Amino acid sequence: MLDISFGLMLLTAILFIVLIYLLNQMVYVPLLDYVNRRDELIKEDLKNASNMDESIHNLKKEAHDVIANAKAEAHKLKENALNSIKAQMEEAISKKKEVLENEYAKFLAELEKEKESVRENLLAHLPEFQKAIKNKISKA
Repeated sequence: MLDISFGLMLLTAILFIVLIYLLNQMVYVPLLDYVNRRDELIKEDLKNASNMDESIHNLKKEAHDVIANAKAEAHKLKENALNSIKAQMEEAISKKKEVLENEYAKFLAELEKEKESVRENLLAHLPEFQKAIKNKISKA
């Protein structure tokens, strides 16, 4: 029926062990090395991603600071410009006021001269007015 052949069994066992050894050397060890390298690369990529998150956070903070500084500087420039314009306008207003005051003083002086002229003219013609009034009163 079934004959067991120890030689064939021994040969099969040796071939099985050689096959295991060759599979281990040619397939399993390189496959495990590949898996280990892949795990290391994944860990390194996760670490880099974490560093990138920190970098992004730092860059956002830096951008926010730059924007805040720019806004502050723009506000400062705006204030300086407004103050400069205000000072120029105040100077122009004071000059114009001075010119107008001088013109007003000249006008008052001319008015005073004219007043004196009219007064002198009235005083010069006062006797004529008195005669005219006497004539009117006498006719009435």
